[in-house]
Amino acid sequence: MSTELWVAIPDSTLIECVDLREKTEKAGYIARACAIHRVTRIYIYHDQKERARKDQRLLSILLQYIETPQYLRKHLFPKMPELAYAGVLPPLRTPSHQVKAELSEVKKGDIREGYCYRRAGAYYVDVGLPKPARLLDGEANLGRVLVKIEDVEPELTCRIVDRSAVKGYWGFTVKQTEELSKLVKSLKPVLVIATAKEGQPIAENWKKLQTLLHSNERCLILFGSPRSSLQEILQEEGTLLQNLANITLNFVPDQGTATVRTEEALYIVLGIINLLLHLPKE
Repeated sequence: MSTELWVAIPDSTLIECVDLREKTEKAGYIARACAIHRVTRIYIYHDQKERARKDQRLLSILLQYIETPQYLRKHLFPKMPELAYAGVLPPLRTPSHQVKAELSEVKKGDIREGYCYRRAGAYYVDVGLPKPARLLDGEANLGRVLVKIEDVEPELTCRIVDRSAVKGYWGFTVKQTEELSKLVKSLKPVLVIATAKEGQPIAENWKKLQTLLHSNERCLILFGSPRSSLQEILQEEGTLLQNLANITLNFVPDQGTATVRTEEALYIVLGIINLLLHLPKE
C-alpha cells in the first residue's frame, strides 16, 4: 500500500524574509522539497500568533504558480505584483510538467495538463503542442483540465480524465485554510505526524513510525513557524497538540543551530519518511 503524503505549513513561514524576492525564493525551496518527496497536498494554515494573512495568499499564489506547467501559466496567471520575481523560481520537472513538444512526439493515450476554451461552437484544449486539441466530451468547464490524447492524426483530439487516470506521482495541490486544529479534524481519519523539538527522538521511534506509515493510506505532517512551535500555535487556538497528532517526533536530534527553517525541516522530515516508506517492513 502506498501512503499519500500531505503537509501543513503556517502562513507565517515567510515572516522572516526581508523582501518579496526572498519570499519567492523560499517558496521555491518549499515547492521543490514537496515535489521531490511526492507530496500531493500542501495546506497553508493561519498562524494566529502572527500577522501573516497577506503572506498566506502570497505563498499560495507562488506555490500554485510553480506547480503549473509553464505553457499554462499565461492562461491562469495574469500580471500581478506577487509574481514580480517569479523568474527566480526553480523548475519542478514533475510528471505534469511536460515541455512544449512537436506533434510527432505525442502518442494516443498520453496524459497532459491543458487549458480548455471555447471557439466557434467547439471546445479546444491547449496542451502545450503547436496546435490545440479538440475536446470530444461535448461540453466542459473552461479553465485548467487534465486530458488524455485520443488521436493525433488526422486531427488532434482529447477527452477529459480524472486524476485517478494518472499512474504514479503527478504533482501537488495547494489549499489555504484557517485554524490548524479544524483542518486536522476535518481530514480524519488520517495519520497525523507532528514535528517538534520537544518530540520523541526519531532514532528511538523509527520502527513505530514505519509501522504507522505502512498502516495508513494518507499521512498529514504538521510543521510549526520560524518563531513558534506547533504547541504554541495550537495554544492560541485553544487546542493541545497531543489531542491532534498520532505521534510527535523530533526529526533533528541534537541539532547544531538554534532553529530549523521550514524549508530545511521539510527536506529532513520528508527524506526520513521517504526512506521509511521504502524500507522493507519488519
